Amino acid sequence: MLVMLSVLGSVGFFNAIGVKSTLIIMKVIPFLVLAVGVDNMCILVHAVKQQPLELPLEGRISNALVEVGSSITLASLAEALTVLLDFLLQVTAFVALIVFYFLRAEDRRIDCIPCIKISPSYADSDKGIGQRKPGLLAQYMKELAIEPVNH
Repeated sequence: MLVMLSVLGSVGFFNAIGVKSTLIIMKVIPFLVLAVGVDNMCILVHAVKQQPLELPLEGRISNALVEVGSSITLASLAEALTVLLDFLLQVTAFVALIVFYFLRAEDRRIDCIPCIKISPSYADSDKGIGQRKPGLLAQYMKELAIEPVNH
């Protein structure tokens, strides 16, 4: 229930400020919230269970929050920073790697051994990247895996 409320709250917030949500947000955010939230909840419940039963419930919860609250906060901040850094690396470093990949492919170099060039007779020079004959795996997927599902 907390996961659902968190997802709805974040989608509602971004919708209120005019940011359109996509289907991937609805598929990914719940797992991120689960990964962060469930871990913190388990730590907090374990800390409450470790408190002496002689204390009133409010005292046990208070002691548990004092005991693990800072580590939960620090872990959540670290996870938020990780998501931010991941985003920044995707729009910078990953884009650079895509450029290197396409430069290598356009120069007809082998992906695992880029110091070796493929001869023009092997790769049709009149066809662009992505327009050459499909490989064995692509043919298998099209003929044996996808076609039976479509019928």
